[in-house]
Amino acid sequence: MSNINYDYTDEESETLGKEQSQCISCINRDASNPLVCKAFPTGIPMVIFSNGFDHRFDYPGDNGIRWFPRNSTAVNPLGPESISS
Repeated sequence: MSNINYDYTDEESETLGKEQSQCISCINRDASNPLVCKAFPTGIPMVIFSNGFDHRFDYPGDNGIRWFPRNSTAVNPLGPESISS
């Protein structure tokens, strides 16, 4: 798997339109690079980063590492009972 470069500015990587990426509130996110995490160290798939897939569910290549709240106030923007597509 090669490195993924989405070419987002810092501001764009924090929000996607009006909806924040689920990755921003995940404990597994790399604090120095919001486009990579423990599950995807070479780049978070766009379908996950753009909330097209709820990463509380299994995704190919995530090695069992999924979205988990960063802290006690973190919430997944997809809602409490989102179903993956």
